[in-house]
Amino acid sequence: MALLGLKEDEIADLKVTDPFEEGESEQEKEGILDIKTGKEYNDKLQFHVVQLKKLENAAKEEKETELYYWAKLLAAKDWKEVDDTIKGNPYREAVKDEMYKMSQDERERYLYLREEMAYSDEISRMKTAREEGLEEGRKEGRKEGKQLFLQCIRLKKQGFSKEKIAEECQVDIPEVEEILKEIEDL
Repeated sequence: MALLGLKEDEIADLKVTDPFEEGESEQEKEGILDIKTGKEYNDKLQFHVVQLKKLENAAKEEKETELYYWAKLLAAKDWKEVDDTIKGNPYREAVKDEMYKMSQDERERYLYLREEMAYSDEISRMKTAREEGLEEGRKEGRKEGKQLFLQCIRLKKQGFSKEKIAEECQVDIPEVEEILKEIEDL
């Protein structure tokens, strides 16, 4: 958000992948963060390098940007510095809460990660169940539609009026008219 100059409500979805990549030698800097926005950009590219150790050397106008506050939050050396950096921003507050959870002892960190994985798994299960439910609903709808179509044909052959067919099939007359028109077009 800070890098791209976006507002909070302009972000619909966020996928976080492992941003860490080691350099090829010990002297190379490490870390890559790939941000995909779903927007198509022109051939102009902005590249931001944030050196956390040099934050205090930032110009005054740079210190007033969201990017500066996020970098300062990541570079904080203690919890007081983290608290000073948040400045009432609910998004940075949420990150602080996550940072605190992750900084607990190893058992706490393990439990936290298990809880996060369980939550992620539950979201995935719910999404899969929803998709399966929708597909089952579509199949049932096709089956009911086919049965209605066949019943309309049978009743029409028996000489029933469209009003009587609608009554027998428990559907509206326009729906019967649409089916009868399809039968005529065959």
